Order: sequence, then C-alpha cells, then structure tokens
Amino acid sequence: MKVHLRKRQIRSKGSTKPRYSLYLHIYYRKGKRKREFLGIYLEPHDHKTYRQDKLKLAENIKAKRMMELANEEHGFPNKDKLYQNFIEYFLKQTNKREGNSIHTWQNTYKHLLKLCGKDVIFKEVDREWLEEFIAYRHRLRISLGYIIC
Repeated sequence: MKVHLRKRQIRSKGSTKPRYSLYLHIYYRKGKRKREFLGIYLEPHDHKTYRQDKLKLAENIKAKRMMELANEEHGFPNKDKLYQNFIEYFLKQTNKREGNSIHTWQNTYKHLLKLCGKDVIFKEVDREWLEEFIAYRHRLRISLGYIIC
C-alpha cells in the first residue's frame, strides 16, 4: 500500500498564478486507489513560510493516514472506530441486505434495541456483551435462524 501527497492545480479566471489543492492519493494492494482531499490550499500570494507550514501539515496528515492504513492491514483496530455507534453500524449493514436474510437482520436489530438501546459503542461489544445477548436470546427461546449470533 502506498500513499502519495499530491497537488492539483485549481484554475481561476483572471489570475495568472495558479492555486493548488493538496490531496492524498492512496494505492491499495488489490489495484484499488482512492483520493482524499485534505482541504488545504496553496495560494499564490501566501508567504513562503506559511506555504511550508501548510505542506508540513499535509505531510503530517499523510503520515497519520499511512499509520492508520498499516494498522488496518495488520488487523489492529483504529482507536477512532472503537467509539463509533455499533447499533447505527448494524442498521446500515441491515439496510444493505436483500432477499430472505433481511428479515433475520431486521429481527436482530429489533432485539438489539430492546436489550441495550441505541447507545452502544464498539468498545463495549466484547465477549461478556455477546454472552449477555445470547442469554437474552435463550430467555426468549429464539431460534438461531431468527436472529444473527
């Protein structure tokens, strides 16, 4: 996986000096690539030191992104993702489903809401939490085909 910091010229009418937008060009292992625009612009009238500061900031963002991608590649969790809402993520995954399995996903979502509400972050989903969900399922005598375990 490679990450390159690139700049793209922004054309503007009436100006002879170009503006540039900085972005990351990410090349994944399976031939996929992606651009992430940083929202940092190099203006023609910027002072040299200010321009260098912007480039250093972009390099720091690039280094941080490279670390995140390397951690993901080796299976280490991203600390930011640990604090995202698990229930919202599960709902998004449910909405992607089609066919017969959608009912199972929808029923699981309903039971997750009954058991723990809408405020569960990924960090809280551990072995103990899963065992509690399985015990809840057994108390209601819900079959394996009815909800996802």
